[in-house]
Amino acid sequence: MYSIAEKAVEEYNSTHKTKMNLVVFRYVLEHLSRICRILRLPGGNALLVGVGGSGRQSLTRLAAAMANYDVHQPEITKNYGVLEFREDCKKIMKMTGAQNKPTVFLLTDSQIKDERFLEDIDSLLNTGEVPNLFAADERGEIMEAVAGQAAASQTDGDKNVDFGPLALFQFFVNRVRDNLHIVLAFSPIGDAFRSRLRQFPSLIK
Repeated sequence: MYSIAEKAVEEYNSTHKTKMNLVVFRYVLEHLSRICRILRLPGGNALLVGVGGSGRQSLTRLAAAMANYDVHQPEITKNYGVLEFREDCKKIMKMTGAQNKPTVFLLTDSQIKDERFLEDIDSLLNTGEVPNLFAADERGEIMEAVAGQAAASQTDGDKNVDFGPLALFQFFVNRVRDNLHIVLAFSPIGDAFRSRLRQFPSLIK
């Protein structure tokens, strides 16, 4: 397995602008195999707990590359707030639900500038959507985008099923739940970690 992981690191470095200087040893292999297994599960999400610099983000990016999944991580700027985070959520939901692209949403505790970010993550983990995220016209575009895919997914036994607006949006949400892999890289140091887990139980469920 050492040689497989080292080859994966070489391939990653040859195809990505940001190079990964990763020393492969036993614990790296153990954590990498865990993350790979989680990402292969429909709706597989991970909470990675460790101090900064312990390789949580690097191993997530490597595991995603090995599975040929896209990785999306918010670019946090001074002006990045709830509105910008929700735009990121919309983008990721469209990628996973309408375009049917398996995607890893990677978020660290230092990127959570507002606790409302975690409310949205909590909703995505629980239901696969964020309440009232899409305006009526955006929902219409989504349903239009998935209508053909929903019809194509029918088996011979249910060819007469009529996909109304609610059913089409639910098809979209189910796709999001299957294709979206949320990976949270949190540090156990300080009180923020414990209070967040108490406030949002789905982070560990």
